[in-house]
Amino acid sequence: MKIMILAGGRGTRLWPISRETKPKQFQKFLSAKTLLQEAFLRLRPAFPAKDFFVVTHRDYAAETQRQLPQIPKKNIIIEPVGRNTAAAIGLGAIHLVKRGFGNEAITVLPADHHIADAKKFADMLKWGEKKIRKDWLGAIAANPTYPETGYGYIKLGKNLGDGVFRVEKFIEKPDLETAQKFLASWDYLWNTGIFLWRTNTILAKIKKHLPQHHKYLSEISRALGTKDEAEALAKNYSQIKDISIDYGIMEKEKNIFVIPADLGWSDIGSWLHLKKSLQKSANENVTRGRCLNINSRDSLIFGGQRLIATVGVDNLIVVDTDDALLICSADESQKIKELIKKLKERNETQKYL
Repeated sequence: MKIMILAGGRGTRLWPISRETKPKQFQKFLSAKTLLQEAFLRLRPAFPAKDFFVVTHRDYAAETQRQLPQIPKKNIIIEPVGRNTAAAIGLGAIHLVKRGFGNEAITVLPADHHIADAKKFADMLKWGEKKIRKDWLGAIAANPTYPETGYGYIKLGKNLGDGVFRVEKFIEKPDLETAQKFLASWDYLWNTGIFLWRTNTILAKIKKHLPQHHKYLSEISRALGTKDEAEALAKNYSQIKDISIDYGIMEKEKNIFVIPADLGWSDIGSWLHLKKSLQKSANENVTRGRCLNINSRDSLIFGGQRLIATVGVDNLIVVDTDDALLICSADESQKIKELIKKLKERNETQKYL
């Protein structure tokens, strides 16, 4: 099995730590290691370094190599522009085919997730590899622990036996009332964005559901390893539409199995998700850096050398950096993207992004 890590995102909802020059996957949120390093290290005991591949933007290729020197340089697959996960996965797949891994099983996973039980995760991937059927795609889904409105969901279909189910449908991020119903029913799982399939199978599905993607990827594939590779990549990849693998393939495909998992999984996609990942009990404060709190509760306070003192605050996100300070309600943390938009409108992207 090959491990394909997607590490090309911008991570705007974790501003001001995550910046365009060094987005969230290259930052330390959970430990002394970056999110990218953790994605690699949690599976490294079970898979050799040569079986890891990272798909990332060209602006981040050098940083990827610096943070993951164990991975062969040729295993870092570079996007000239960002075109979402369907294109990134397709680009990774054509490189694997060119390397002779056309019939190889692949696990695709984002670089910005937290998984508490690393050994169980590795064991599940190896077990899941044996469940990959011809012409089928697979997904790892997490048992929900609270009514999350920031995640997509998977509805379980027919029981295929041995802990594997057919996917009935993929569901976009629900409102709170719907998420509460999902939590109570036990038929709905969080969509982790962790997928299993064979290289040739995903390329066949791209050809079926996203023929324009396949056309441009085929042009790139023909040029791989030749003097025309850079030109073909730049010319064709920019023509691919911005579509996620979920919307472009998974929501349209019928032959998908899902493996429910209890791994302590969370997507570190926002400050609220980070707070929930780090909290050990309800109403507990989560702090980093120099912090002093009096009668404050249920807040995330993320700083550095400068002291952050709070008195009587509740449900806040406070993030301090050298040049920007974020203070927001935890419930409103998804709206940080609106701050980014305003910074762009004020032409302050170079300074703060």
